[in-house]
Amino acid sequence: MTKNNKLPQSNNLPFLSGGGEMGELIRSLNWSGNPLGDPGSWPDALKQTVSMMLKNSFPVLICWGPDFIQLYNDAFRPINGESKHPQALGGSARDTYAEIWDIIGPMFGEVMQGKTHGFPNFMVPLDRNGYTENCYFDFSYSPIADLDDSIQGVLVICIETTEKLGAIAQAEKAQKETIIERDRLRNFFLQAPAGICVLDGPELTFELINPLYQQLFPGRALSGKPLLEAVPEVKDSAIWEILQGVYQTGKTFEGNELLIPLARTTDGPVEDRYFNFIYQARTDSSGTVDGIMVFVIEVTDMVLVKQKVLESERELEQMLNLLPAHVVVIRGNELVVEMINDSNLAYWDKKKEETIGKPLLVVLPELADQPFPGQLNQVMETGEVISVKESIVTFIEPDGSKRITYVDYSYQPLTDANGQRNRVLVMSFEVTDKVASRKLLEQYANDLQALNEESSAVNEELAATNEELITTQARLEDSFSELASSEARFRYLIQEAPVAIGVLNGRELLIESANDMILRIWGKSNNVLGLPLELALPEIQGQPFLGILDEVYTTGEAFYGSETLAKLEQNGEMQDVYLNFVYQPIADETGATKDILVVAIDVTEQVKARELVKESEQKLQLLADNMSQLAWMSDENGYIFWYNQRWFDYTGTTPEEMEGTGRHKVLHPDEIARVIQKYERDFEKGIIWEDTFQLRAKDGTYRWFLSRAIPFKDESGKITRWFGTNTDITQERALAQQKDDFISIASHELKTPITSLKASLQLMDRMKDNPSAQLLPKLIDQSNRSMQKLGALVEELLNSSRLTEGQLHLSKTRFKVSELLEGCCHHVRVAGKHNLVFGGDRDLEIHADEHRIDQVVVNFVNNAVKYAPDSKDICLNVEKIGNMAKISVKDTGPGIAPDKIPHLFSRYYRADYSGSQYSGLGLGLYISAEIVKRHGGEIGVDSELGKGSTFWFKLPID
Repeated sequence: MTKNNKLPQSNNLPFLSGGGEMGELIRSLNWSGNPLGDPGSWPDALKQTVSMMLKNSFPVLICWGPDFIQLYNDAFRPINGESKHPQALGGSARDTYAEIWDIIGPMFGEVMQGKTHGFPNFMVPLDRNGYTENCYFDFSYSPIADLDDSIQGVLVICIETTEKLGAIAQAEKAQKETIIERDRLRNFFLQAPAGICVLDGPELTFELINPLYQQLFPGRALSGKPLLEAVPEVKDSAIWEILQGVYQTGKTFEGNELLIPLARTTDGPVEDRYFNFIYQARTDSSGTVDGIMVFVIEVTDMVLVKQKVLESERELEQMLNLLPAHVVVIRGNELVVEMINDSNLAYWDKKKEETIGKPLLVVLPELADQPFPGQLNQVMETGEVISVKESIVTFIEPDGSKRITYVDYSYQPLTDANGQRNRVLVMSFEVTDKVASRKLLEQYANDLQALNEESSAVNEELAATNEELITTQARLEDSFSELASSEARFRYLIQEAPVAIGVLNGRELLIESANDMILRIWGKSNNVLGLPLELALPEIQGQPFLGILDEVYTTGEAFYGSETLAKLEQNGEMQDVYLNFVYQPIADETGATKDILVVAIDVTEQVKARELVKESEQKLQLLADNMSQLAWMSDENGYIFWYNQRWFDYTGTTPEEMEGTGRHKVLHPDEIARVIQKYERDFEKGIIWEDTFQLRAKDGTYRWFLSRAIPFKDESGKITRWFGTNTDITQERALAQQKDDFISIASHELKTPITSLKASLQLMDRMKDNPSAQLLPKLIDQSNRSMQKLGALVEELLNSSRLTEGQLHLSKTRFKVSELLEGCCHHVRVAGKHNLVFGGDRDLEIHADEHRIDQVVVNFVNNAVKYAPDSKDICLNVEKIGNMAKISVKDTGPGIAPDKIPHLFSRYYRADYSGSQYSGLGLGLYISAEIVKRHGGEIGVDSELGKGSTFWFKLPID
């Protein structure tokens, strides 16, 4: 069909007027060759229907006659698309809709028989734009009849609903996806390992609550109740004011480890509980605050662990300060000061912040040229214990002057939990006063020696000496909503949650979403979104997480991890991170796993805090078990519940035996009542307890101990427990007694010759103008004997002093021992009361200090004369034993009791033989033993009661 060369006049054909583009097109076509013919000859029914069609705003199609010739309006034209228009105009419907004629053809046939068809959302596959597409229509097929009521065509009125249905389908899909997403988010909400709730309106009514939030208040009905009704105790806390501030200002509030007194149940007691939380204002569409979102994690256990760490550290510090010694713990090759007590700080003249965590040689650089750093490293390398007496320690004062001190100290190696030696326990006692007192006493001895040269000053020297000895004795005695808004709210909750949340998609574990918290734990940015987990976190290869996730995906069963160690790269370094986490599978509509929800909480700080407590307790236990004192702990009432290993090693008891009043078993029976009475009185008063008493050892003997206990107090000042130590002072008491005895003996021994000398001098002074020929020689002889005795005592004191100060030097020569023995002890030979009998090898030579060896032999002979006065013969013998020369002095006196023999060579020791009194200072055998030791020899005594004694010593021949 072609266009007319000349458009027909619409006023000649009024039914074709109007109709827009299709009306213009119908008027322009040449209908002469069409089965419909010229429009002017069309049947009235057709003309009327065409007129109606062109004026209708709904899509209308006319299919006329047996060939169903088509006429349609502007509204229908888009239905024919690009490939069916404009050729459909004037064409047969059979040809235009050939692809669906099998569907609509039969209906057209029925319409031509007078039947009407109509369907909503009817789908037909049309090829109208070069491809087949499913098209949907609301349509009706109605017969068109002429005036005689005969049916001539089909009137099609339809509205295409393809786009609407597509939009509906998309809306339904979106709604379904939104519901799925909402359910997923709700699952996130419900499964998050943190307490989450939404408080609605100015009364802060509980609108949403997840299980973990409800667990904070077990047994309480929260949902739908205003906060003050559900949890009334918050009204008197700072929390209510904070919530009101967030609601009124819209500003977010974060709290960390905040103390909130809350009851867990409705009628339960209010407890001190600690929380990390975020209060986030929720706003409506206009931006007005209409509620508060709450994210909360209870951290009470973690805070209590921290407090326990601090408490443990305080207890350890208190324990160190209790010890009656300077204590410092040195760590590692850098000799870092790890712990130090107040006593040691005072000795060093340092503050705690100047020492803790710093190398020893930074704190005290002047020690670099002293032996201590080398000894500390030696102890850590070898594990040996070093113990030194009266060592000189030199300090440099701020003004550049030197402070000289003396200490007794020991270095004890400490091992860590793996058995590695990495620290040294240093315990020392300053003995500067003791050394000074001894030096002062020795100085007094030097002063006495001046009597040999200045006999005229005897009276003054005697008075000064007695006075100074008394002063010395005194000094020695002192010495741790709507669907969309609901989705948005849930998304906001997840993103802002103070817990780590992420979603892994598919079995490939693609990172679909991750909030800031989980990215922080992973040490990654949001660049990892869309990547498989194993590529985003390559360091987890070889760790169990990928295998667990795959099992969760395949089985559909959730996995819960508690304090699991993960090694993650954070800020370029591998870090140990401990996590509580859940892998929760999220199923699709078929029930198959689609995603895995990852929810985690970083509990590294909590785990490490607990490890610190454990380490601190191990340090306390290690220190307590390695300290030389017997240590114990009691509760606030004085009930002892723990003893260290040293206690059991010494007493030979068991923990079961020590329960309750078990300590009574090892206290000396004579002291139990007094000790317990003072113990209970001081503990009741809460003051430091100190006492001295005897404790029984496992062999049945008793030793003296200084016992002290100090209270440990909490932050409120309440006593929580007591820590006590028992320090063995038996040796110190014995030494003190020996010194007291020595002072008494020295006084007596010095007084006797001085008194005698004084008397002689006074008599000689009286007769100076008229000397007596008979009396004067006797007085002179008596004065000489007194001076000799006084000189011997002074020489004994000086030799002891030289030994102490390391000034007793040896001058070795080669000599025959027999010649030394035959020439010594002239004073005994002259007296004529004893025979010195020589025996043995006359030709044996040794390389030694002849003067000092003579001094030893003379001391042995003098003792034989003193303690065995009835032994007429005193035998001196020398013999060769291997590469040693053995020299002995034998008497036939009363002998020595076996219990006294081990003490004979100790400083100041004087044995009493059957109550007899003997002169001397108790230093002779001590000096002899030191001389022999400095020659590399041995010294000893063999004795039997009633048969005499043999004192001997061995010296290397070369």
